[in-house]
Amino acid sequence: VLQLATAILAVRLIWLTGRKWAWGLIALSIFLMAVRRAAPIVHVLLGDTSYRIDLPFEWLGLAVSICMFTGMAGIGPVFRAFQRNTESVRASQRKTEYLNAVLRAIGDINQLIAREKDQGRLLPGICNCLIAASHYRHAWIALLDDKRQLVPVATASAGKPRPFPRAQLESGDRR
Repeated sequence: VLQLATAILAVRLIWLTGRKWAWGLIALSIFLMAVRRAAPIVHVLLGDTSYRIDLPFEWLGLAVSICMFTGMAGIGPVFRAFQRNTESVRASQRKTEYLNAVLRAIGDINQLIAREKDQGRLLPGICNCLIAASHYRHAWIALLDDKRQLVPVATASAGKPRPFPRAQLESGDRR
């Protein structure tokens, strides 16, 4: 019974790890061991008095079955933790890629500021740097006029242009 339960635990690990053939072979081998362990029980149940049970061998088999079941039951949480860590590493990699792209945009903007003296070309160039080097799809630069109103002076878009988000900026919405 323990070996059958262990085989079921091994089959459950197929979905967790995605290693179908490896866990399938382990589950099959445990199942075959369970069938082999059932042979003495079948002889006893059929009343075969000529079959002699090797008690030390059976106790050893029980100990092995308990160890295998405990090991299979304990390895599932290890794989789940590994899966969570893998997802966390992927999220960190995506964040690192994003931050590297932002840093690349900042470097490009610094180079543009150093060489471009005309504000009419500088501000649109800054927007273009943000779009080209980072994950931003739209960029705007706005200045405050004498009445402290936002006035868009440069824009760039990767794809369909969007209107200047005046209401969002004035309300403090940062989406």
